[in-house]
Amino acid sequence: VPVPLRGFAQRVEDLVREFKNAAGDKVMIERLDPKPDSEIEDSAQLDGIEPQQLASGEQFYLGIAVSQLDRKQAIPAISPQRERLLEYDLVRAIARVGSAERPKIGLMAGLPVLGEKFNPFTRQSSEPWVLANELKRDFDVQEVPLMAKEIDKDLNVLLVIHPREVPPQTEYALDQFVMRGGKLTAFVDPYAYFDQGPQMPGVPPQPSSSTLPTLFKAWGVSMDPGKVVSDVVFGSGGGARYTPTVLSLNRTAFNRDDIVTTQIETLLYAFGGAFEIKSSELKVLELVQSSPNAMLVDNANATKSGDEATR
Repeated sequence: VPVPLRGFAQRVEDLVREFKNAAGDKVMIERLDPKPDSEIEDSAQLDGIEPQQLASGEQFYLGIAVSQLDRKQAIPAISPQRERLLEYDLVRAIARVGSAERPKIGLMAGLPVLGEKFNPFTRQSSEPWVLANELKRDFDVQEVPLMAKEIDKDLNVLLVIHPREVPPQTEYALDQFVMRGGKLTAFVDPYAYFDQGPQMPGVPPQPSSSTLPTLFKAWGVSMDPGKVVSDVVFGSGGGARYTPTVLSLNRTAFNRDDIVTTQIETLLYAFGGAFEIKSSELKVLELVQSSPNAMLVDNANATKSGDEATR
């Protein structure tokens, strides 16, 4: 076994033992060595563990199967490339087998995240977003209406995606949800290019925008719903098609220390907004940032390109 792989396998085992130390009697660990053509190799494959190959062509197994009663989850092949996410993968596997009931999360959205049946207004239907399908793998997703006056007491986590035109009563309900200890993740957008409003005769449709004006002000955060980021370092295209408001971000724009963004190499950030933090009491963790050669421009200039946009 190559030395780097042996060291990695040892780190995997050390992490598993950390889980054991934290959990005590609640976790039992079995370490199996699936030699070729053995019953243990058959057992590993039945558990969903997949063989991996060395450069020499020889096969080896490095995987984890987590089970409780008749529930089973496998991490089929653990690789060094995913080492930073291994703790997350283990926690997710244990959480999935640890309870027959999946945790519930709320989803409040101004866009058809969960898909849309035939809409007579737009004359089209749509499939659920990839995000929705990923969420449904781990959670029971409960839809919460944009005009909600209160948030269900059963919900402890709420995703709010593009809350356009939410009334004050909904903002109040969100505030009460956070005050009682709920976890809120809000995605707001000053220029939702793919959510263009109803078409009026003679007037081009305009992208919608969203914010949480009352809550942001109270929490010491601002996001101008009338402006998008323009950045000459990360602008996309060239010549007459150069568009500084469509950002092609590279790894220098990401927080390399946070698990969420550590492995992202590129990201297309089109017509995006920016936050300004006005409270010294907030703990701020930046995941993505623009370059120093950036500014906010009015939404009316968002789609300009070439020399006009550069000026």
